[in-house]
Amino acid sequence: MNYWTSMEWGTDMVKYSDIHRAIVGKLKAKFPNIKISSTDITEGFDRPSFFIEFDDMKSTDFMREALDRDFTVRIYYFPKEKDKNKVEILNMEDDLNEIFIQDGVISIDAETAIEIDELELEIVDKVLQCSFDVMISENYDRVDDTPNIEDIEIDNI
Repeated sequence: MNYWTSMEWGTDMVKYSDIHRAIVGKLKAKFPNIKISSTDITEGFDRPSFFIEFDDMKSTDFMREALDRDFTVRIYYFPKEKDKNKVEILNMEDDLNEIFIQDGVISIDAETAIEIDELELEIVDKVLQCSFDVMISENYDRVDDTPNIEDIEIDNI
């Protein structure tokens, strides 16, 4: 499980789009010539290419203090050749391990990062599927405006 916590009150919560953008940036840095598609791929797409989706998304409240979010990131890699692509896929598996496990961090912004400690790689219908789980726990951006008690009067004391 990958975990990130915001401990500062008053900071903006991380958006799913921020995480997506950071993953795209990480892939583009390593693979500048491979297209990253932003729409669901069914047919008529470029090869090679990536497609990223978030799956199994769950949000829960933690003691009225924090928002916990769990989800799975799935990265699909469509190799250059639909057939005869075993070596290409093996090389891509090595590259994905390098950028997500060896590096181990997805930087969202200057103060926020997600650590990756486990990567699942499998081939389904000649498409490489890379996935990892993320858990984010962030304090709510709330201002406590409850007045403080100044004097307490207790009878007979």
